[in-house]
Amino acid sequence: MLTLCKKTLFNPQVYYCVALIRKLPKRHYYDSKVEPFENDAIDEFTTQLVQRRAQKWVAFTKRKAISGKHILLHKVPEVNIENLNVQDIDSLFINALDDDDELTLKKVLEQSIALRKLPSLNVLLRLLTSLAQKGDVTAIESIRDIYRIVDSSVFKENSEFTHFLAEAVWINGNIIEAINLIEDVYRKNIYLRRRIRIMLKYLIHDGVLNQSEAVLHNVIKFCERISVEFRDYYPLVLVWENCILSDWFSDQCIAVELLKKHEKLCEIVTNLLSFVVMSALHKNNTDVVYRLLELFLQKNRNMQTLRILVTLFDYKVCQRDFRGCSEIIKWCQENNFILPSVQQEKFINLLLKYGIKAHSTENTTKQMLNSLPILKF
Repeated sequence: MLTLCKKTLFNPQVYYCVALIRKLPKRHYYDSKVEPFENDAIDEFTTQLVQRRAQKWVAFTKRKAISGKHILLHKVPEVNIENLNVQDIDSLFINALDDDDELTLKKVLEQSIALRKLPSLNVLLRLLTSLAQKGDVTAIESIRDIYRIVDSSVFKENSEFTHFLAEAVWINGNIIEAINLIEDVYRKNIYLRRRIRIMLKYLIHDGVLNQSEAVLHNVIKFCERISVEFRDYYPLVLVWENCILSDWFSDQCIAVELLKKHEKLCEIVTNLLSFVVMSALHKNNTDVVYRLLELFLQKNRNMQTLRILVTLFDYKVCQRDFRGCSEIIKWCQENNFILPSVQQEKFINLLLKYGIKAHSTENTTKQMLNSLPILKF
């Protein structure tokens, strides 16, 4: 059988197909000449897959090499869109966006603006998304000026592409102006709210990570207005998630205060708790976990408290922290919390596997086993 290269073995598609073929029921032949044919078929199949992948990879590297040469030499192929139709202009923009060819994209865009020949709406929205993420306010303003004349009805339906302008303004650092623009679009156009939520996922992350506390305060105020007036807590959840997972203690305190202030937020973040706690524990940041645990206990949120306890218990099991596991089990017994049987079984398996080696006497291990509640399997 042909020997496959290492890259092929780790290719998910090839690996899955080969594994699937090997699992097929084998037919029993008395003629031994049939077996080599069976192997040849598998070899032929995998070889074809490898060749196809190799051809795609060669074509991709050639395109990249050509693109790289254009960037290094600052030579962009001459493109004249004066006599092109909309479909051809679409193709030029799509190819430039797919290849991340900024020089070609810039040249085609300049001609498109100068000749007032824009691509179709779908391609234009993709182009505006790219320009917004790069913070190109000038290009977005030029497109808005043209589309206001070319198709005023679609222009108004899309809120004059103000949300793209807002994202570009945010990228350039003017957060207050961007918030005002985003809020205006959110209030006036219900159909663009989903698009704004997607956009805010990145912008809020940037606001918490890179901006000052004054900027973060304005972002929180905006999110609170949206949650109160429109019952849309998604932006506020984004702020909470980014603050609680921040490396700064002040941001973590803001997240805790948000939970204290907004009861509805406590309910909504329930499904996020396991992820947030795991992310914090991945950084060995147990302080955040204990702070959340204390807060939800004060609010008598038993469901949320138990989720945090389960995740914390699994973390202690992975660390082979016998004392930590025992303390969680003991605390649960004293406060009428019942750990799921899965977690209890994990602790028993941990003790049976490592407990006797970790402790000098067998009595210590027996003592820890006796501290467990009666299990129901």
